[in-house]
Amino acid sequence: MEDKLLAVTGVGMVSPLGIGLAGACAAARAGINRAAELDFKVVNSEDNQPEAVTGCEIPHLTKGFEGIGRILRITQTAFVDLVGGGGLSKIKPNKCGMLIVMPDPLRCNMTFIDKDVEYSNPYLPAPFELETVIGWIYELCKGLNFEIERGNIEILLAWHTGFFMALAKGIERLNSREWDSFIVGSIDSMVGSETLQWLLDHNRLKCGDNPSGLQPSEAGVFMVIQRQSDTIRQQTAIHAIINGFTTGYEPDHFFTRKVSTGKGLSETASSLIKKLKGSVRSPWIVSDINGEAHRSNELGYTLVRLASEFPGLKGSEILYPAISFGDTGAASVAVGICMTIRAFERNYAPSNEVFVFSSADNGDRSAMCITKPS
Repeated sequence: MEDKLLAVTGVGMVSPLGIGLAGACAAARAGINRAAELDFKVVNSEDNQPEAVTGCEIPHLTKGFEGIGRILRITQTAFVDLVGGGGLSKIKPNKCGMLIVMPDPLRCNMTFIDKDVEYSNPYLPAPFELETVIGWIYELCKGLNFEIERGNIEILLAWHTGFFMALAKGIERLNSREWDSFIVGSIDSMVGSETLQWLLDHNRLKCGDNPSGLQPSEAGVFMVIQRQSDTIRQQTAIHAIINGFTTGYEPDHFFTRKVSTGKGLSETASSLIKKLKGSVRSPWIVSDINGEAHRSNELGYTLVRLASEFPGLKGSEILYPAISFGDTGAASVAVGICMTIRAFERNYAPSNEVFVFSSADNGDRSAMCITKPS
């Protein structure tokens, strides 16, 4: 990655807390959570009675949809919000790329590494169907008068850390001057029936038998990314500055059944801080932990490791978007950034420097630093 700052200049969002960044983040700040009973039941071991699982669905949007149909409903609504908010007004479509992160179709087939499982998932898009989905997105863009080239649209199948995969690909195209800007879409739904069954099979759903489980949710976010130098020349409003990011790997991830002591995430974050070449003074930390014990333990170990290396991290406030939004999967990093952007705009962020930490079940780890624009 070249040492050039990137700027977030447009945002579109849809979540269980509504359409648009401002309203959703205001609701989250007020402590609102729209969790409700889902059409999915588990048996409580105490009385052998069925118990409805609670989760966060997007009201009046995704009810009755499954799999790729649900994903595309979220995609359309988030992108329309981006366009309606003027996020693409100064973007040249022929010099813009679009990288959309969607849930990995293998997610519902992953299990502990001592078991053999064959691929079989009728709900999420298999690789050979991606061209059809790209064609649908291309037509959506045309219908909204954003004439992007079809060849500049790419779908990335990923986990929680997928945003960073898209960011890395976009930066490559910026550095090669192939693109002047790019759009990152982060879309996921963890409340589909097959995903819920997979979570239950791996004892991950929050319910009576598992109070430390996760609360499944769904969300979609689109962000416009440009070079900061270009925004200055174009006099484009900036929501946030991306100072840098790093990626890493945790060998003791969820599927190994081993306890992570935060080595992978702390090394990833440490590498980022060293790249920034400046002192760390109580930044705001945004974490994608979701209520699961193994994720909370990893973050705790990570913070202890980092504080011993960077004393300025001690006392940092931590934001947990899942408290209000639930676990939004591959959209979780983007949701966290949205909450940060709104905090910058409304001047209630505890720090102008924010570290975003993300961990995926498959061992991928990522960290990013974003700052408030001056």
